[in-house]
Amino acid sequence: MEPVRKKFRTRLENLQKELTRKGDLDGALAVKAELIEEPVAPNATQRG
Repeated sequence: MEPVRKKFRTRLENLQKELTRKGDLDGALAVKAELIEEPVAPNATQRG
């Protein structure tokens, strides 16, 4: 599942950059909020 999350995050980051370039700051901030809220996959120590 990790490669899917990484790809999703990369696409969101690219979308944020594109929206910023186009001047859609509200859209860019919405994407940034989504990036911040994205759950982090548990690492080996969290899995137990």
